[in-house]
Amino acid sequence: SAMETIQDFATKEELFYAHTQYVILGESYAKTNLAMILDYLQGTTGVRTSVPMFVVHGDTAEHLVTSTGERGSDITTTLNSTILDSRRRGDGYPFSCSEVIAAQNEHGAALMMALKVVPTQSVEPSAQEDAVSPLPDGYAIVRDDTIIDFIPQADARGVNLLIGEPGLGGVTVTDPKAGTVTVNMTSCTVKLEPVWGADGSVTGLSGKIRAQVYLKEVEHPSALDKTAVLEAVSEQLERWVEHVLQKMSDNEADFLGVGLQMRMRHPILWDRAPRTWEQVLGELTFDIQAETTIARAGELQR
Repeated sequence: SAMETIQDFATKEELFYAHTQYVILGESYAKTNLAMILDYLQGTTGVRTSVPMFVVHGDTAEHLVTSTGERGSDITTTLNSTILDSRRRGDGYPFSCSEVIAAQNEHGAALMMALKVVPTQSVEPSAQEDAVSPLPDGYAIVRDDTIIDFIPQADARGVNLLIGEPGLGGVTVTDPKAGTVTVNMTSCTVKLEPVWGADGSVTGLSGKIRAQVYLKEVEHPSALDKTAVLEAVSEQLERWVEHVLQKMSDNEADFLGVGLQMRMRHPILWDRAPRTWEQVLGELTFDIQAETTIARAGELQR
């Protein structure tokens, strides 16, 4: 009925909902009505389920949509830029409506990219006083068609690393001698393996991160210790991934389908385990080790 009513506000022609580019829900609304929205999207031919779905953390979709954009821009063009920037940095991924639906059906939980509403003047001083802009704000964890928790933006890159979307964003660390050092990732892969307990059940996950970076900025170049910097970068990558996996365990919500990945690698041992993945999910321990190397100039050109 809302979609029919809004036709009265179309100034030029009838709205064609197959051209919808994004679905945006306020946090409070999503916590109570997400099931209805997902059910509608699965049953209608009017809106594509391949469009990304977002939740506005701590605010309403109405505030974001109606107050974003000026000088010819609107929420769609602004979100286009937000998504492009976050994917390039590797701290955001726009999960689609169909991915949210499928992940819940297959794994029991899913993720939605979260946005926060900030005054546009904080990033563009010449903007109107009441204008706002969307910025990435981590991910909402969805289970049983409701939001149960959030992965903060500080750990969002852990999600991107685990789904193979590391981006090219900088990783900044502090070295006692060289000061602030920033490296950019050129590639990064994460491989997880189950840790088996004495009874044959999974007790945890071990992980190997392999990253290649190049130096972007060094506060005191003459004092740079590359080995120490690479160790610090490795530790940061390990924290990001471990924090996301810990969220998975704490909420007993396998939102990235880790269990299915492990079963595909070890089907016989997995199926023989006396305790199921769902039974051990909340008790897992994690040991993530990263190995970071510096890319040579020739490797960067490739």
